[in-house]
Amino acid sequence: MICEFLQQIFGDSKLNPGVSARLWHVQTGELLQTFTKHGNDVLDVAYSHDGKWVATASTDKTVELWKLNK
Repeated sequence: MICEFLQQIFGDSKLNPGVSARLWHVQTGELLQTFTKHGNDVLDVAYSHDGKWVATASTDKTVELWKLNK
């Protein structure tokens, strides 16, 4: 939470990346994975057809590719 708060005050920060996105199981509410590499919030997400990868695009003008935990 502190990292997210600091992002709101100071803006993008590669030195202090915070929680940019979270993946939840909709039916159970279980947190499946947390993505923390971006310097600011994620605005767009795309999944691979095989369900093994997700790409995130952030307001820090970066795109990250993540292997999903299963």
